Amino acid sequence: MIAGTPRVGVEKVWRAVRWAESFPDESLAMDAVDLTPTFAIRKIAVLFDRRKFAECAALVTRLNGITMASILSEIPVEMLHDALPSSLPILEALYEKVYRNSDSEFPTGQLMTDQLVKRLVTLFARHHQTELGDTRQMTTAQMVSCRTVIKIILSVEPNFRGIVRQRKRAIDRCVRNMGRHGLVDSSGGKLMTLHDAFKVELEKVVILYRCALQKLDTHHVTASLTSGPAPKEASHQRMMQVRRADVQDRIIKNKTLYNLVEPAVSGQHLRKLIEILEKRIDYDKLGKNNNNNNNNNNNNNNNNNKNNNNNNNNNNNKQPRKREK
Repeated sequence: MIAGTPRVGVEKVWRAVRWAESFPDESLAMDAVDLTPTFAIRKIAVLFDRRKFAECAALVTRLNGITMASILSEIPVEMLHDALPSSLPILEALYEKVYRNSDSEFPTGQLMTDQLVKRLVTLFARHHQTELGDTRQMTTAQMVSCRTVIKIILSVEPNFRGIVRQRKRAIDRCVRNMGRHGLVDSSGGKLMTLHDAFKVELEKVVILYRCALQKLDTHHVTASLTSGPAPKEASHQRMMQVRRADVQDRIIKNKTLYNLVEPAVSGQHLRKLIEILEKRIDYDKLGKNNNNNNNNNNNNNNNNNKNNNNNNNNNNNKQPRKREK
C-alpha cells in the first residue's frame, strides 16, 4: 500500500456501485428464447401456487409458440377453471397465445372450452346476484378478459352460441317441470304419491270389474249370437218383421249392459295418472339426454387430448437427432 493513502472499506465501495440495481427479476430478465419448456412450466406452477396471477399471465404472454405448444398438455387447465374469476388473466393470455400461434385446428379439447363456458355461465349468474353479497364478484378487468376468451371461442367454434342457447332452453324446461314430480290428486280428493295413487285406482278398477262380472251372471239380459250361425242375407226378411216392442226391449237390454260395464272400463282418473306418468318419463329423458350430451362432449375432449398428445410425441420422435462425437 502506498504510504499516505487512506484505506477505504469494501462495504463503502460496494454501496457506491449502482449497476447491480439495474437487474430485474430472474424470470423477467430472461429472453423468450431462453425460456425452456421445463423452466416455463415450473415457473408457471410456482406463480400460480403463490396466487401471482398477473405475473403468471405476463410469463405466458412472453412465451414463444414452440414453447407453448410443448407445454400446453402439461398446463393444469382444470385448476385454472377452479380458480375463476382470479385466473381469468392467465386464461386470456393462454387463449390469445394459442390462438395466434396455432397453425392447424384450435386445441379445444386440451383447453376444455366446453367446461370453461359452463364455469363462465356460473360466474355470470353469480355476478348478477348482487343482493346476496357474494364476495367473488368479477371486476372490470376480469370482465374484459372474459370477453376476450369468449370472442376467441366463438371465432374457432361459430356454432357454440347455438349450443349454449339450446342448453339454456333445456335447463328452463327442466326447472319449469321440476315441481311436477311431487304429489298427485287421487279420486278421493287426497294428495299422495303417484305410486300410491296407482295402487288405489287399480284396486278400485278390480272391484268394478268383479261387480260387473257378478251382475252379468245374475242378469241374463242378452242372448249370445256366437253360439249359433252367423246372420245371412236370408234373415233379412225376418229382420223386416221386427216389431216396435222388440226394438224397445232391445234398447232396454243394451242400456242395462252398458250401465254394468261402463264404470269398470272408463277409469277416467286412471287415464289421468297414466298421462302424468308419461310426462314424467319424458321430463327425465330430457335431463338424461342433456347429461349424455355433456358426457359425450367430455369424452370427445379427452379423446382430442390423447390424439394431440400422440401427435406431439410423434413429431418429437420424427425430429432428427444430432450425432454424438
